Amino acid sequence: MVTADQGNHCNPPRFDIDIGCPIGHPMSIATLRDSILTLGVRSDATTGYDPYYDTPRPPSPPGDYVEAYFPHSGGNWPTFFGKKFAADFTGPADPHWAFKVGCTLGSGLLVLAWDNSSISALPEAYHIFMRDSAAGININLRSQNFYSFQYSGTRGFSIWTEFDAVYIPVSPRWNIVSVPRITADSSKSVIFPTSTSEAFAYDGKYTSKNKLENGTGYWLKFGYQQSVLIAGTSLTHLSVPLATGWNLIGTIDRPVPAPSGGVLASEFFGYEGSYQRADTLKPGEGYWVKASFGGFLILDASQATEEKYVRFPDLQEISSFTITDEHNSREVLYLAERQSIPRNSACELPPLPPCGSFDARFSSQKYLEAYDAGAEITGFTVLLQAEYYPLKITADVKDPLVIMTISSTDDKSITDSKVLGRGSDIIVSNHTEKLSIKIIPKTKLIRAFKLEQNYPNPFNPSTLIGYQLPERAFIKIRITDVLGREISSIASGIQDAGYHAITIEGETLKLQSGVYFCTLEAMGIDTRLRYSDTKKIIYIK
Repeated sequence: MVTADQGNHCNPPRFDIDIGCPIGHPMSIATLRDSILTLGVRSDATTGYDPYYDTPRPPSPPGDYVEAYFPHSGGNWPTFFGKKFAADFTGPADPHWAFKVGCTLGSGLLVLAWDNSSISALPEAYHIFMRDSAAGININLRSQNFYSFQYSGTRGFSIWTEFDAVYIPVSPRWNIVSVPRITADSSKSVIFPTSTSEAFAYDGKYTSKNKLENGTGYWLKFGYQQSVLIAGTSLTHLSVPLATGWNLIGTIDRPVPAPSGGVLASEFFGYEGSYQRADTLKPGEGYWVKASFGGFLILDASQATEEKYVRFPDLQEISSFTITDEHNSREVLYLAERQSIPRNSACELPPLPPCGSFDARFSSQKYLEAYDAGAEITGFTVLLQAEYYPLKITADVKDPLVIMTISSTDDKSITDSKVLGRGSDIIVSNHTEKLSIKIIPKTKLIRAFKLEQNYPNPFNPSTLIGYQLPERAFIKIRITDVLGREISSIASGIQDAGYHAITIEGETLKLQSGVYFCTLEAMGIDTRLRYSDTKKIIYIK
């Protein structure tokens, strides 16, 4: 007999199995039977002895008999009733059992039988197998209800479970998912019952779908972080049709390297709070890819992917800035000198995600833009789609010959241009849809001495103050209080022409809350020009 309940999508179901062992002997006049062997899974059971579940086998009866039992000793297994047990229950993590069958009769046809009608109550993904160790035969307990063999001595068997399904991790936001197995019911409400939105496919525009197909990617929203179980027939090979332009595709039930070449005109992009380039297509996730013309994409777990990659720039050596929202969704955008980028680089991002999702991109729809060396000023526009503020902008400027500035007419916190890559994050406090990025060559920018206002101001614990030198100069920077008393000289010496910045640490200088002044004094080495300027800074302890 098998009894079972469904459990849930994250834990194996509880079940128990009773295996009867009738044996008939051609010369006998009676039938020997044993039907007390029981195994099962319980959430509170262990791999050792559980007094509430595991029971010893009664002593063998007089005369001829057949018996099946779990041999246990050691650990916390009691032996005062012997080492044979009739019931063995274990926990849901990797459940498995070993039992033996013995008989006082020397030989005969022995039949192990079980009622598998209730196994169908278990999720389709769960399979229970039994192995005859002597014959090397595996038996699927779901697909048959008996196993017979010629008995010639005590025989060992093992039983274990296999989980034949795919878990898809999803986040509490919009996700791109797919159906990586062949399911009995393709309804969105059955496959993704906990989703909180319609399923949207893409065919030049987003279209709501009630029936989900293999090979297609779908936008779906979930209310909390979870893993969705998808059971069904294995899908290890798939031919995915591609239309000219962007395609939202699904995957098979095995990870495969992202293909390239042929009709493909872009990288593959997944979505993890923002678009991310993907080198592996994971089961159950969906991906964007662009095709230069119609064709088919073959996904096959058994075939090696050809090494024909589209030439993409080495992003590790390129200046970048990262935009992060309050929920830690982020997008990295890149700026590079044009000659450092291969001419055939494809840097286009997929179509915008649904409203409410985070996205940041250049107005060209790319994640990488190029500027010309020696140009006066090059400007770019960044388009934002964000729901959760504030946004944080962090830059990593690799080109020592340029300065990058950022501004926004929509957000009062960065109305004035701020320099990127000076060590401090730039905060976008209010809703904005556009940012302006400018690339300014240092040789074009610095025509005079200048001391900038510190940022942030007021500050705690630190602030950054920038200054520019049009030539090599002797400089001194000092901090004074409102009475003109010098608190500290924070920089002095000869520095090269260019843009410089220094951090002021309130705790290091032992500042009290109040107003202070930062003064830059400079004298050009060649021109002997003198310069002095002072900025008011405010420290809040």
